[in-house]
Amino acid sequence: MKFSGSCLCGSLKYECSGEVKMAGNCHCLNCKKATGSAYAAVLFVPEDSVEVTGEVKYYQSTGSNGEPGWRGFCPNCGSSLFEKPGPVPGTLGIGAGSLDDLSLYKPQMDIFTSRSPDWDCMDPRLPKFTEFPPEG
Repeated sequence: MKFSGSCLCGSLKYECSGEVKMAGNCHCLNCKKATGSAYAAVLFVPEDSVEVTGEVKYYQSTGSNGEPGWRGFCPNCGSSLFEKPGPVPGTLGIGAGSLDDLSLYKPQMDIFTSRSPDWDCMDPRLPKFTEFPPEG
């Protein structure tokens, strides 16, 4: 699957040629703070399948599991585009809102729903995980 996207100002762009490993809506506190919304819609792909043009500024934070993670954003407009989850090296999360074709995002699940506010209306058709889903 090939797809592309960019930040709000267009100075940071990416193209991905890798297979989407997982796509989901994350309701953890870090994602809420990073997006300024109820959750982050994210596609996870192999990091080496993404070609980035422009400068990315990374911010390190600590996830709810106590492990480090890095958020990548445009230093010009502040758009949050990427996430490098510490527990899953070699994986890059891409914010679905940055896609050139938003219809490509097909969420498979809601995760960290235990941290979701009452007013967050989740899609009842998607599987729900109170924390991160079990592997396998």
